[in-house]
Amino acid sequence: TKTETYTATYLDVINTYTDKNITGYKLENVVNKPLTITENNAQNVMKVYYVKDNFDYQVKYYLQNLNGGYDEVVEDRVINNDVEYGTPTTYTQNVYDGYTFKKVENANTTVPANNDLVIKLYYDRNTYSYKVEHYLQKLDGSYVLDTTDRYNGVLYGSVASFDSKVYTGYTYQAGKTVNANKTVPSDDSLVIELYYDRNLCT
Repeated sequence: TKTETYTATYLDVINTYTDKNITGYKLENVVNKPLTITENNAQNVMKVYYVKDNFDYQVKYYLQNLNGGYDEVVEDRVINNDVEYGTPTTYTQNVYDGYTFKKVENANTTVPANNDLVIKLYYDRNTYSYKVEHYLQKLDGSYVLDTTDRYNGVLYGSVASFDSKVYTGYTYQAGKTVNANKTVPSDDSLVIELYYDRNLCT
């Protein structure tokens, strides 16, 4: 509550009130306007009421890309409309498969007197492992597992690479590779199978 005092002449009529533009508030009502000045100062009162204004703020989510930067998940953007000035802001920490929450910016704030506040949540891409199995052809045409290579610390969503081996008397059959050109899933389940056929002797 604030009282301001002005000087006027008896029987003056006060028809206007100039909005004070108080940060975070809006003019709601002016009582006793117009005001006719009397001999009784107690009656010469114009009452002005302000209420807290409403503003918007946003919550945005960012996932780490394969280059180390961050891209917004636009479809998950949250716009909180018409929130009262000074209200504590809130957000939900989403869970994303293959990612780990890293940090939040502009949290623990209250709604400011503008629509500029953006709360930003960042998530780092996880790493996983996968296996590459090498199969050698037997005399009966079937295959037997020879060795297994494990690739560790590979970023989720990246293309799983592998190297074929050189076996004397065998030739790598690229067309028989199982799970070639796969991306690393959000677990350690990927298995790439490489097959080597016996060479024909002439």
